[in-house]
Amino acid sequence: MFGRELHSYVITDAIRDEKVLKFKVDYNDVRPQFKEHETEQDEKKLNAFENKQALLHPERIGEISQYILNKFKQKTHRKQAGGKGFNAMFAVSSVDAAKLYYEALESLQKEDSKPLKIATIFSFSANEEQNAVGEIGDESFDLSAMDSSAKEF
Repeated sequence: MFGRELHSYVITDAIRDEKVLKFKVDYNDVRPQFKEHETEQDEKKLNAFENKQALLHPERIGEISQYILNKFKQKTHRKQAGGKGFNAMFAVSSVDAAKLYYEALESLQKEDSKPLKIATIFSFSANEEQNAVGEIGDESFDLSAMDSSAKEF
C-alpha cells in the first residue's frame, strides 16, 4: 500500500540497543480444572459469562497468586545481592480481576514479615465499550466510566 519498506525496528532491536527495559514472559502449565477455559482461542467464547466466571474462580486466583509468591524472588532475580525496587508487572483482563488478585495476594501475605508491595493501575475508559476486537479508544480522565466499587478500591 505504501510501497517498499525502508526500515524496520522491532522490540527485540530496542532491547538489544538497551532502549527499553528487558522483559520475560513465562508460560506455565494450565490448571487441569480450568484447562478448557485457559486455552480457548475463540473471541466469542472468551467473552461468555461462564468463561469469565471460570477464569475468576477463587481457586484459580488463589493458585496463581500462590505461584507468584513462591516464584517471585527467583523470577525477578531478588536472590541476587542488591535486588530491590519495582521490577515486575502482572497484567489482568479487568478491574474485577485486578481486585481479586490484589485481595488474594494481600491475604496470602498477611503473616509475612516482608510482604511484596502491590499497586494497581486501572484504565479510566470502560474496557467493555470496544467497537472491535483489540480496539482501545482514547482514554479520558472522566471517572464516570468506572463503577463506584472500582473507584473506591
